[in-house]
Amino acid sequence: MLNHHAIEFAGTTAGWLTGLGTPIVAVLIGAQWKSAAGRLARQDAALIEGNKALAILLADHEHVVVQVSANTSKIGELDRTTAVLKSKIEDHERWSEREHERLGRKI
Repeated sequence: MLNHHAIEFAGTTAGWLTGLGTPIVAVLIGAQWKSAAGRLARQDAALIEGNKALAILLADHEHVVVQVSANTSKIGELDRTTAVLKSKIEDHERWSEREHERLGRKI
């Protein structure tokens, strides 16, 4: 019975249009999928390039962090050395003042 109804439907205008429209719809859907796949492939390629650029920036950032850390350590060492030198200069100035006073009294 179902087969009989299918044959009757195929003979109608609606059946003929459905028979003609189904392949057209399939072609349109295929074209949409192909277009979407092409867009996705281009987006994927752009994302891969973006990721490469980000990896380069990250490597540069890590290099800068290492340099900043090393320079911060060097600045700390320089601060300590400067403090020691300042202390020695102050000691020398005090010694020099004492020597001037001592020599001034002898004259």
